[in-house]
Amino acid sequence: MEDVSWRTALRARKAWVGAGARWFAPEARPADWDLLAQLKRVRSRRGPDVG
Repeated sequence: MEDVSWRTALRARKAWVGAGARWFAPEARPADWDLLAQLKRVRSRRGPDVG
């Protein structure tokens, strides 16, 4: 079974952003999509940092 913790998701997101945040299907990306705005919304929804 695969680990699906928030830490795993955070590592995957960091790797994706570090590699240029490329979309798998660029044609599906909304014209007004903004990476920084999206990441800010994700951070605001996560609970407090643990350990």
